[in-house]
Amino acid sequence: MAKSTSAQNKIEEEAVTGEVISPQDPGPLFDEVLDPNPKHSPLLPERYPMGDLFVCELVDIVLKSDMASLEYPFYSLTKKPDRNPRRFEHDGRWIEFRPSIKGLPTIYDKDLLIYAISHIMREKQRSGKTPKTIVIDPYHFLSYTNRPTGGRDYEALVDSIERLEGTRYRTNVKTGGFEHDEWFGLFERVKMKTRKTPKGGLRPERLEVTISDWTMEAIRADEVLTLHRDYWRLRRPIERRVYEIIRKHCGQQEGWSIGVDKLHTKSGSQATRREFRRKLHEVVNDNHLPDYDVFIENDILHATSRSEFLESYNVSNRQKGKKAKLADKSEDNPSRELGREVASQLRRMKISSDGLEAAKEEVPGWDIYFIEDEWRAWISKRVQSALTGADPSSAADLVPRNPDAAFIGFCKNWFKTRGKPS
Repeated sequence: MAKSTSAQNKIEEEAVTGEVISPQDPGPLFDEVLDPNPKHSPLLPERYPMGDLFVCELVDIVLKSDMASLEYPFYSLTKKPDRNPRRFEHDGRWIEFRPSIKGLPTIYDKDLLIYAISHIMREKQRSGKTPKTIVIDPYHFLSYTNRPTGGRDYEALVDSIERLEGTRYRTNVKTGGFEHDEWFGLFERVKMKTRKTPKGGLRPERLEVTISDWTMEAIRADEVLTLHRDYWRLRRPIERRVYEIIRKHCGQQEGWSIGVDKLHTKSGSQATRREFRRKLHEVVNDNHLPDYDVFIENDILHATSRSEFLESYNVSNRQKGKKAKLADKSEDNPSRELGREVASQLRRMKISSDGLEAAKEEVPGWDIYFIEDEWRAWISKRVQSALTGADPSSAADLVPRNPDAAFIGFCKNWFKTRGKPS
């Protein structure tokens, strides 16, 4: 038993080095090339600044998480598969976990649910509807959540889906005022449209995700909270979990405190008390959590809201309404609408199977799907530059009329410039 606990602690507290530990591990999140010295840069590099986002519609999607998973530990904080069934209990609330064959969902897997909830909440604000099933473009998801878009990142996404759909929970934690006494998965159903990679693997091109009733009750009751975009840039599981708990309890108050031992319990961490405290002190020393400053005194963690965060919530609903009306009349709206139209064209841009085969011949040895991602990113940057330039209308002309020919030409130039991969 002691040996198992020691191994578990080693897994959870393993330092971030950029090495991919396993297909299930979110190793692609840690990029040595972009950030060779993570000790001097607590946050992950921002891979896709707002001006470079591929899909313009994603800019106005606000990160939303259900309150229940901020309060209670529904996700594993380990980086390797956690297949141990267990029960969590605290203050009269309990959760029973029945892991999938690939283990419990990790706190990085939660990104997919946050992404889904954020889209549903935007639709709710726009139309009043709360669709239980949504369609997700994997490339857009990876870009929006600040992840690379290489082949292994798509493989990691498939593993995340299997853990989210395969793990079963039973809990008395309420959502929307209701208690669901049943075993359920966070995803009820996931349909994937895939294509084979050159190495024989499957790469998802389209996801159709059905959210659980348990989560939908929270969405319908507006039991969600906004997260800072830098949530995607937090490196370590403990950082994300501590931020979630502070965000839930401190909110827009000036400050909030919690005992370190109680925080250990609420986090759901399987690390020993000693290891948890050591890692928590690292978080405090870095002091880079979004929106809050943190410090420990007398074995109590104190969180104080930063002034800019508090000021952002001081605008009244009436002022927000006035701002919305002004925005509708602003000169930026035509460009915004144009951006949405061009983004829609980019999203519909497809390469035929014949075009893909022809392109492969131009880049022997290369992963054609990796080059396709690079091509799309290159086009999106050109489009975004045009949209923010002197002549926004020229952006539409940058969308290839013949995607096959354009991609084949890109591949020819790619190979001419780089040659065979080393």
